[in-house]
Amino acid sequence: MLFVYPAVFVEESDGRYSVLFPDFDCATCGDSLSHANRMAEGCLLLQLRTMQDERREFPTPSDETPELLKKTCLDVEADPDSAFWGSIVVNFENMDIFQKIAIISEFHKYVHNMESSGVTESLISEICGCRNNIVLRALYELSINVNHLCLVEFVNVLYSGGESDDEIASAADLLPSTILSFRTWDADGRQKVRIAFGKYKEIIQKTDSRHYSMTLSDVLNTAVHYAENVKTYVEEMEGRR
Repeated sequence: MLFVYPAVFVEESDGRYSVLFPDFDCATCGDSLSHANRMAEGCLLLQLRTMQDERREFPTPSDETPELLKKTCLDVEADPDSAFWGSIVVNFENMDIFQKIAIISEFHKYVHNMESSGVTESLISEICGCRNNIVLRALYELSINVNHLCLVEFVNVLYSGGESDDEIASAADLLPSTILSFRTWDADGRQKVRIAFGKYKEIIQKTDSRHYSMTLSDVLNTAVHYAENVKTYVEEMEGRR
């Protein structure tokens, strides 16, 4: 479903753009107008997803009036004379916990694809929206561990159904030795996932004070937001080839 909300774009003195949402308690920025627009789309998606998880109603979009533009700017001490209205359009789909975990588990593959194409770590951090290489690495590690956990459960379900290691290896496109290691993945493996998840949450809280009171839902939504940004970039990059 498409959602359209007004946003106030403020051109800063250094050429960057800040984006303010009068209907939400959130804001973002970008190095250029197109980058700011892309960041605003991700910011709005994250806000809607958080509100959905908290079962809060979405606000009715405000009218783009000169009075509201001025008030929105003055509330954050921005210059109204450097501001203008824009509309942010996002395609928001309900996403349950399984879908969130699925996209997080794919994050490391998107990053690997970008690195193989020569995209630097710093640029990947900027594209995903975390703007911090430490957060990027923590999410990368979490993604690998979650991906392993999903595969382990998949392998064990097939094995318990009577499938052979060779058949499972062929279906999952994995080596038989990997299938064997997955079948013997014990509590230590699952502990790695818990540790990676806790580390990711801790790093976010340390690098951004706004996240000091993050719930489990907040952590998942932030990770999904970053993963979706990278996924979109990779798909656009492949579409240009």
